[in-house]
Amino acid sequence: MCGHTPNYDRAWGYARGLLIERAQASECDLVAKLHFEAREFGYFYNNGAWKTDRKKRAPITSVALQDIAKSRKLPITYTCVPPGSGVRVGIDRDEDSVLDGDEAWVYNRNFTTSNIDDQLIQ
Repeated sequence: MCGHTPNYDRAWGYARGLLIERAQASECDLVAKLHFEAREFGYFYNNGAWKTDRKKRAPITSVALQDIAKSRKLPITYTCVPPGSGVRVGIDRDEDSVLDGDEAWVYNRNFTTSNIDDQLIQ
């Protein structure tokens, strides 16, 4: 596991690159987590892009994920997990095919997840 507040130094770029290489080599699944206000945002690295924990959101690039974190001064936690467990750890913890971000909205209507999503992405 590797948590980092992005300052984009060389050492961190190298470490992140190693994690991505391990995932591309199928040695692990790579997930990332961001926390913004009261919400955790999960991402699963798949085929060169980060799948989000909201069905309506398209996958994003590594650069886009870093830019989101940098613009909000948010730490990103990257974790290599055993192959086959990335979806569960990153975006669908109970493996019910309803992504974690979508469940947060369904189960707590007072929790304005879509507004927080929009604030984070902007």
